[in-house]
Amino acid sequence: MKLKLGLSASVLALVCCGGAHAQTSANSGSSASASSGGIEEVVVTAERRSENLMTTPITASVLTGADLQNRDVVNVNDLQFLAPNLTVNDLGQGVDFDIRGIGKGEHNSQTPIGVVLYRDGASTFPGYLTAEPFYDIKGVEVYRGPQGTFVGQNATGGAVFVTTNDPVIGGGYDGYVQAQYGNYNDAQFQGAVDIPISDTLAVRVSGFGEREDSFYSIIDRNPVDACPNNRYDGCKPGYKNNGLREAAGRLSVLWHPTNALTVSLKYDALYQDFGAAPAVPYSQLLPVGAPVAPYGVPNDYHDSNLFHIRADAPEGRMDRMQRTILKLDYLFGNGIKFQSISDYNVGNTRWRTDLDLTDGKNPGDFPYFGPGTNGNWLFFDNVGEKVYSQEFNIVSPDNQRITWVFGLYGQENDYTWNKPYQFYITVGPRFPDPTPNPANLFQYGSYTFQGKTTNRDLAAFGQVEAKLSDDVSVSLGGRWTTTRSKNDAIFWNYGGTPFGTPAIDNNSQSSSHLTYKAAIDWKVNEGDYLYGFVATGYTGGGLNAAPDAFTPQQFGPVTDTDYELGWKRSSWFDGHMRTQVNAFYTEYNDFQVTLPDPAAPLRTYEVNLPEVTKNYGVEAETQASFGAFSFTGSVGLLKTKIGNFWGIDPAYNRLAALFPGTCNPTTGPTGGAQPYCINVKGNPITYAPSFTYNLSAQYVFNLGEGNTLTPRVNFAHVSSQWASIFDNSAVGYHLGVRNLLGAQLEWGTGTWLVSLYGDNLLNKQYVASNNSGGLYAGPPRQYGIRLTKVF
Repeated sequence: MKLKLGLSASVLALVCCGGAHAQTSANSGSSASASSGGIEEVVVTAERRSENLMTTPITASVLTGADLQNRDVVNVNDLQFLAPNLTVNDLGQGVDFDIRGIGKGEHNSQTPIGVVLYRDGASTFPGYLTAEPFYDIKGVEVYRGPQGTFVGQNATGGAVFVTTNDPVIGGGYDGYVQAQYGNYNDAQFQGAVDIPISDTLAVRVSGFGEREDSFYSIIDRNPVDACPNNRYDGCKPGYKNNGLREAAGRLSVLWHPTNALTVSLKYDALYQDFGAAPAVPYSQLLPVGAPVAPYGVPNDYHDSNLFHIRADAPEGRMDRMQRTILKLDYLFGNGIKFQSISDYNVGNTRWRTDLDLTDGKNPGDFPYFGPGTNGNWLFFDNVGEKVYSQEFNIVSPDNQRITWVFGLYGQENDYTWNKPYQFYITVGPRFPDPTPNPANLFQYGSYTFQGKTTNRDLAAFGQVEAKLSDDVSVSLGGRWTTTRSKNDAIFWNYGGTPFGTPAIDNNSQSSSHLTYKAAIDWKVNEGDYLYGFVATGYTGGGLNAAPDAFTPQQFGPVTDTDYELGWKRSSWFDGHMRTQVNAFYTEYNDFQVTLPDPAAPLRTYEVNLPEVTKNYGVEAETQASFGAFSFTGSVGLLKTKIGNFWGIDPAYNRLAALFPGTCNPTTGPTGGAQPYCINVKGNPITYAPSFTYNLSAQYVFNLGEGNTLTPRVNFAHVSSQWASIFDNSAVGYHLGVRNLLGAQLEWGTGTWLVSLYGDNLLNKQYVASNNSGGLYAGPPRQYGIRLTKVF
C-alpha cells in the first residue's frame, strides 16, 4: 500500500512539474538525440489539417514511432499503458478499445464500437482483425471523448489514428533493419527502405515477421483419449499450440508530379496465426472444495496460473487481412486544398475454442450451462469482413481569420459467416460435422448460423473557426450521419426446431443523427492556452441475431454530450516541459448493454438503458526534456454511473428461469417473485478503471566518440475494473489491479543500436478481460535483446 501511494504521489507531482522529450527519427523506429534538450512541437491531424496540439481545443495523447519503440509498444494492446483512461481488451478473437469506459465491452458483430481505429487516415476494421503489429510507424494519436464532427458515428468514446512512414522524395536508399530474440523463443525481424524512383516519385517497402512459442500449457484430462494422465500440448491432432506465427508487409508509393498534386498509395498485407487464444474459468482460481457460483457446486480443481488451460476441444485463432488506401491531395492556387481518401479492407478471421473452458470433470466450472451440462461444448467461426470507404474534404488555407473544412463520407462494413454454417456453438458429439442435418438433430440445442450482415454509413460534415482576436477563437462544427444495418442470415438455435426448420433473419434498421462540437479557446500568452467545448457523439443502433419471443429484433442508437475544460502550458522551465490538464463530464442517452437471451444463455442481445448514464473525471499529461534526462507521465481519474436499470446477471440466468416472474428493465420484477432481478443503478460501466497512470523516464549517457548508453524505465498502473454492469465478483467479473514494469538499456554507436528490453518484469499475472465467463490473461514477462541498424 505504501508503494502504491508513493507512486501515485510521484505521478501527480510529475503532472504538475515534469515531462518527457518527444522523439524524432521516426523512420529508424528508435531514439533520437536527447541531448538537444528541447521538446519538439506535437502535431495532430484529426481535424483534416496539421495543427499544434498545444494550441488546439482537443484532448489527445500523441506518440511518435520512437516513443512506441522506447516503450516496447508492439500492437494495440500496449496502448492502454500510454494514455490516461484508456483500456484495451483482448477478448480471444479481436481487440476492443475503451476510452473513459466507452468502447466495446462485449465482443460480437452486433455490438457497435465506441472508439474508431484509423490507419493512415482511413477507418479500418471495428473489432475483428485489429491485432496488427506496429512497425515502421510515424506516430499514434489517441483522441479522448466524442469525435462526432470529423470521425463520425461510433466515436462516442474517442478515436485512435495510426500513421505509417511515407517514402521520402528526393532522398536516398534510407531505412532501417531490426532483429530481436527473447524468451519463449521469440524471434522478430522488421525493416524498411526508401527507394528513390525519380525527382517526383519514391517508394518505401517495409516488412515484419515474428515467431514465438505459446504462453500456454494445454492439459487434456479427458479419459477417452489414448494418452497418459495430465498430458500436455500435442496429445492429439488439434490440441497442439504452436504459438505465434505472423508476417506483414507494406508497400508505400508517394508521387508528387506538380507542386499542387500529391498522390499516396499504401498497400498492407497481414497473416497472423496465434496458435490459440484460450481462457480459464473463474472456478480454476478458487480453492478445491470452494462453492462455485451460482450453483454452489464444490470446486474440484485449482490452479492459479492463468496460462494453464484445461480443454477437451481444439484451440486456434488465425487472422488474414489486406488493405489498400489511396489518398489524393490537390492544392488550388488560392490555397484551398481538395482531398480524397479511398479505402478498401478485406479480411478473414477464424477462432476455435473449448467453450465450457474445461475438460468436463467439474460440473460447476461454467455456469452458463448449468450443473451436469458442460464438458463438450465448443465454439468455431469463420468470418469474412470487408470495410470500404470514401471521403472527400475541402480545406481552407490556414492563414485566414476564418478557416473552414467541409466533407462527405461513406462507408460499408460487411460481415459474412461462411457456408456451411461456419459459426457454431455446439456440443461435442455433433463435432466435427456442425452442419445442421438429421444425424445431429439439425443442431437442436446448439446455436448455428450462416449469412451476412451489412452496415452502411453516409455523412456530411463541416467546421468553421473564427479568430475573434489574435488570442481568442471560436469554432463550430457539425455532422449529419445516417446509418443502416441489415441481416440476411439463417439460424438453427435454441428457439428453432429439431426437424430441419431454420429461423430466417432478414431484418433491417436505420437511424440518423446530427452531432456537433462548439469550442472556444484563449491563448493567454505564449505558453498558456485555455479551452472549453461541448461535443456530441452518436453510435447507430443495430440488429440482434435471431430475434424471438425473448430477443428484440433491434436496439436503438446511443448519443452522448461531453462538456470539457482544459489548460495547456508549454513554457515550464523555459520551454523544457509542457503539461495538459482537462476535466470532463459526459451524459449518455440510451446507452447500449449486452444481456443474455433467457431461452439461450449463450446467445446475447443488445438493449438500451432507459435512463442517463454518466461519466466524469480529470486527466493530465506531461512531457519534459532537460538535456540528457527526459520523462513523461499521465494520470486519469474516472467515475461512471449507470442510471436506473433492472436486469438479470447472465451467470444466474438458469436459476432465474426457475421462478415465474420476469424482469422489467424500468420497474423491476413483474408477474411474480424474481429474486435474481436486481437494480444496477449507480454501478460503473464495464472496463472503466477509476484510476490509471503511467510514467516513463530515460537518461542518455554520452560515452564519447559517438557512443551513448541510455537506460529507460516504464511503469503503468491500471486500477481494478468490472467486466459486467452487475458487479458480481463471485463469477469473475471483477478484474484486478495491473501494475506493469518495463525497462530498456540501449547502447548506441554510430548507426547501430543494441538494446536489452524487458516487459512486465515483475511477471504479474492479470486478467485482461472476461468474455462470456472466460478469463483471458494479459502477456507474461518477456525479455530479450534487440539490434537495430539505421542507414
